[in-house]
Amino acid sequence: MPVRPLYDPSRFADTTVSNQPLSCVSCGLHKEVLTPRMPPFGDGKKGIMLIGEGPGETEDRRGKPFQGKTGNALKAALADLGIDLFKDCVSVNAVNCRPPNNRGPSPHEMACCRKIIVNPAILKHMPKLIILLGGSAVTSVIGGLLPDAVGDAISRWRGFQIPIPNWHAWLCSTFHPSYILREEHKPEIETVWLDDLKQAIKLLDVPVPDAENLRDRITILKGEEAILRALQRAKVRKGLFSFDYECTGLRASLHTIICASFCQSPDKAYAFMMNGSDAVKQAWRDILVDPEIGKISHNLAFEYEWSRHHFELDEMNWAWDSMLAAHVLDNRAGICGLKHQAFLNFGIPAYDDQISSFLKSTDDRDPAALNRISQFIERHGEDELLYYNGIDSLVAYRLALKQMREIQ
Repeated sequence: MPVRPLYDPSRFADTTVSNQPLSCVSCGLHKEVLTPRMPPFGDGKKGIMLIGEGPGETEDRRGKPFQGKTGNALKAALADLGIDLFKDCVSVNAVNCRPPNNRGPSPHEMACCRKIIVNPAILKHMPKLIILLGGSAVTSVIGGLLPDAVGDAISRWRGFQIPIPNWHAWLCSTFHPSYILREEHKPEIETVWLDDLKQAIKLLDVPVPDAENLRDRITILKGEEAILRALQRAKVRKGLFSFDYECTGLRASLHTIICASFCQSPDKAYAFMMNGSDAVKQAWRDILVDPEIGKISHNLAFEYEWSRHHFELDEMNWAWDSMLAAHVLDNRAGICGLKHQAFLNFGIPAYDDQISSFLKSTDDRDPAALNRISQFIERHGEDELLYYNGIDSLVAYRLALKQMREIQ
């Protein structure tokens, strides 16, 4: 079997939260319920999939999701939008066996059901629109694509309209109808919920971007001559220039730039090792100081400090900071990092799962401490580091263009 390449954002992870196997046996919820492994229900005529938390007592007794008061509230809200809950939608839950005493499902239980029921249901029914109802649905679906989202509150994700090219579907999150019923004394919450559903339904007529493997968009430059040619073309081209560094630590004055990447179009990025060539360093510096080249970075303070220290420059023509723009557009905590923004805006799953631990300092108390990037290169090779570095520049460039349109 061929080795799966690292940093292939077209793949979809099956994230685990423990060392236990993902199976009904290790989950165990099926043992004492009336309807074990409740199957998805609904005709799905309009291509909508609803994903909730788990069956309640009424659902377990009837063998169908979204029954009783919760189901009635959801059915009424959708009917006002011209959607029939059972004819137009397919419904499934993050766990499909009723948890004891209606408690919330555990991350492991959701991981098991994601593998056994939820993801297979998505692939079988091929919905145009997936609506996640509540935090458990977010952990189930988004947590399988972006591991940091496991356990996130629904407030971090509600309202976003996320394209998932590999599923040819839009992914939207909002509150669970049971929460709306519990907070009936707060009509503003119901207003937000109804608007989330309304905006999601509008996406049924909006095409989802085609899937792509971002590795195919990265050109790895080998040798001084190839690097210099690419940098000369970049300098002649002018315009916007997204770039990114990978380094041996966090302090520019104490550590070294290992590699760099850059991007000047939505379709292609370049990455190369900084191997000490004076000619390459000078060509790179010439681009950084060029006033006709607008620099883009996701957190420009980092790239500026490293550029200032290692290439002896003070002024750069900064055009855009995509992290700052992300805060301007939506300042919710924990969503403005590049990996979260890549997912929110383009449906790109986590592509740093293999390298993230290698980029952390070996001693948080010592500013001079190195990270383990050299060990990553020894284990996986330079090319894999460069693919990761290049994807960062490519995503930041695409993100900046999208943000410019939204803000301006």
